[in-house]
Amino acid sequence: MKDEPGHDPLHRQPGRDAARDIDDPDRLLHGEDPQTAYPDDARHWCSVYEELLHFKDEVLSITRRRAAELSDGAKEELLGTDIPLLEAERRRLEARHGYWIARVQELGGES
Repeated sequence: MKDEPGHDPLHRQPGRDAARDIDDPDRLLHGEDPQTAYPDDARHWCSVYEELLHFKDEVLSITRRRAAELSDGAKEELLGTDIPLLEAERRRLEARHGYWIARVQELGGES
C-alpha cells in the first residue's frame, strides 16, 4: 500500500486524540477498507489484526508483571490507567479481527 501525500505512516496523533479514540470500534487502520470485495485484502487485514493482538498481549503481560514489582503509587497508576487503556485497545483490535475473520468467510476465502 502506497502512502498518500501528507499521510503519517506511524499514525502519530496527539495523546489526547489517541486516548479518545483508543476504544472506538469504528476506527480503522490506514488503508483498511471494510467493504473490500477481495478475499486477499480481507486475509491481509485479518493477519494485521492478529499481529497487533499478539503484540498487545505481550505489552499487557509485561505491564502486569512489572506492575507487581513497582511501588504502590506506580502500581496504582498502571492498574488504574495504563492497563485499562491497553485492555480497551485490545478489545477494539479483537473486534476488528473478528470482523475480518467473518469477512474472509463471507468472501469465500476460508479462514
